[in-house]
Amino acid sequence: DVDLIRRSLKKEPKQLPRRLWDPLKRFNLIRTPQEQRRYLLRNAVDSALEDTPFSVGVKCSLRAALALDASTRDLELRFKSSTDTELDLLLEGSEILVNEKWLDFYSSHDE
Repeated sequence: DVDLIRRSLKKEPKQLPRRLWDPLKRFNLIRTPQEQRRYLLRNAVDSALEDTPFSVGVKCSLRAALALDASTRDLELRFKSSTDTELDLLLEGSEILVNEKWLDFYSSHDE
């Protein structure tokens, strides 16, 4: 988790004593690193990137792949502007939230 906090969330981790962590966690006043990454993607604004031939191809390919199976056919794709997290996608109910980096050729091929 320490590496995830530094690399993905760009924060310096501090360990809290259990007696402080437990009440904060019980009342949802604190999040684990994974929960924070999901929170950031879930609450990011919808992508406003202009369509390019590459992004249209990515969207079409993903929709086609989802249409192949009855259990994924009704899922809706939503692209989110989430530069604060390295989370690529998140399944939220009937939506798949996808980081907008996958709509840009150069961002999607970056290491």
